[in-house]
Amino acid sequence: SYKDMKRILITFLLFLSSLLAWAQIPQIGKSIGRSSYQNVEAMMLDKSEGVDYVEVTMNNVIAKDLAGAPARARQLMEDLQKAGIKVWSVHMPFSRTLDISVIDDARRNENIQYIKDAMQMAAVFHPQYIVLHPSSEPISPYEREQRLANSHAAIGYLATVAKEIGAVL
Repeated sequence: SYKDMKRILITFLLFLSSLLAWAQIPQIGKSIGRSSYQNVEAMMLDKSEGVDYVEVTMNNVIAKDLAGAPARARQLMEDLQKAGIKVWSVHMPFSRTLDISVIDDARRNENIQYIKDAMQMAAVFHPQYIVLHPSSEPISPYEREQRLANSHAAIGYLATVAKEIGAVL
């Protein structure tokens, strides 16, 4: 009957709208470094409170001990996997001195190599995205055009490195 069809249609539309609303619920994430989680239990607590994804901050993973960083990165990934938390993105190191746009060619190349090494180390996290700061302020108006060009070239190169590890820069 017409009433039954109308009831079925209304029920279906309510079901469909609730399904669409559920599909749009955002996942919860947070930015972390090794120091953010002292142990797997802290990660598991976050997971139980709804944290599904993290952005790993490579500044904290690398810290002041570049030689020990790969082992810390592997351990962090193992711990995240045990907790059931996925890595959404990795944030590359940055500072006023670690700037991919600097005018000095030798320093810029060293900085780009450092970021490349950090990206390759970050491959252990299987990130979808890599976050990179293209420069640091303040920049003199006399240097701005050259620094923009330097940054553009460095980003083009580093984007290919990101792609090699399956991420988007």
